[in-house]
Amino acid sequence: MKGNVRSAKWLRPINQLSFTLYQLLSKVLKVGYLSRILDYDARTIIPTIAVPIYFAFAENDELVPLEKNEPLARELLSYIAVPYKVNISPGVNHSFARAERYQTWDEIDWKASLELVDLIRDFCRWTKANFR
Repeated sequence: MKGNVRSAKWLRPINQLSFTLYQLLSKVLKVGYLSRILDYDARTIIPTIAVPIYFAFAENDELVPLEKNEPLARELLSYIAVPYKVNISPGVNHSFARAERYQTWDEIDWKASLELVDLIRDFCRWTKANFR
């Protein structure tokens, strides 16, 4: 919507209403990916997992804030008896693109980051070690 300030003013309430309706509908009818994650609560899922778990967090993630979710993950993982690993990729956002905290979408460099490559390598090594 950048550059279309007039359009953005009337589109924002429509987008908010659409998302709210989708959220309400998804409680009854699971349609699309978002309907399965809107009301997701890791506290009810993680304790039931019986296979190794690999968590990948991004340091500058605005959608899944590290400071809130990483401690919760570690707490929940303390109740299970399977191998697990928590990996935190520094200096990247939710898409594992290089980004500082609170950058706008226009300021982010969307090239694949070396941190993403490191994350994939680490995941592969860890998976190989835990699935023999």
